[in-house]
Order: sequence, then structure tokens, then C-alpha cells
Amino acid sequence: MQNHLRKKLELEKAKLEVLRAQEPVDQVSVQESEAEDELDREQLRELCDQLVQENERLEKENEKIIENINEERQLLVEANIAYRVKNEIQNRA
Repeated sequence: MQNHLRKKLELEKAKLEVLRAQEPVDQVSVQESEAEDELDREQLRELCDQLVQENERLEKENEKIIENINEERQLLVEANIAYRVKNEIQNRA
């Protein structure tokens, strides 16, 4: 019986040593996982910053295009008026 208990105690000690040996590995795994999460967060922040900058650039470009369209419309209206005035003058003459 005593021999059996000693073997059981030795077995439990061996299990404990195995668990203690695994603990640093588990901590390293957790640290690696946290580092990967931080890297993912950093990459997402960078991507978000890039998208914000791209959006700002596109908004400015859109404003310029709208401004150009409005200028072209104004020129067309003025040309149309000038054409009508010229035709009206020619028709009266």
C-alpha cells in the first residue's frame, strides 16, 4: 500500500513538473497572441487613416469636378443667350 502511494505521489509530482514546464509556453502563446492582436489593431488603424485620407482627397476632387461642371453650365447658358440674341437681331434686320 505504501509503495502504491509513493508511486502515485511520484506520478503527481511528474504531472506537476510537466504543468510547470508548459506554463511558460502558455504564457508565451498568450503574449504572442496579444502581440498579434496589437499588430492587427495597428494595421487596422493604418488602414483607417489611409481610407480617411483617400476619402478627403476624393471629396476635394469631387468639389473641383462639380465646380467645373457648374462653370461649363454657366458658359453654355451664356452661349445660348448670346445665340438667341444674335438670332433675334438677325430676324429683326
